[in-house]
Amino acid sequence: MPPYLKKAKLKRVNAFFKQSVQLLALSWHDKRSVSMLSTIHDASIIGTGKIDRERGHDKMKPIVIVQYNAFMGGVVKLDQ
Repeated sequence: MPPYLKKAKLKRVNAFFKQSVQLLALSWHDKRSVSMLSTIHDASIIGTGKIDRERGHDKMKPIVIVQYNAFMGGVVKLDQ
């Protein structure tokens, strides 16, 4: 992970990314900062289908975060 992405100070619901030909490095901040590396995703932002209570419209997240949450399975939950 590039050091400037891990140290990036982001406001709530912001993303910062760097993309090369084969790799996406993304830093996303919603409730806390999350850093991810992906070889199959791009930096697109999609709607989650949930309504944001503060703003009153659809919550938007990077597609890599949405797909990770949908398909993460039980391994990560077991480590909690």
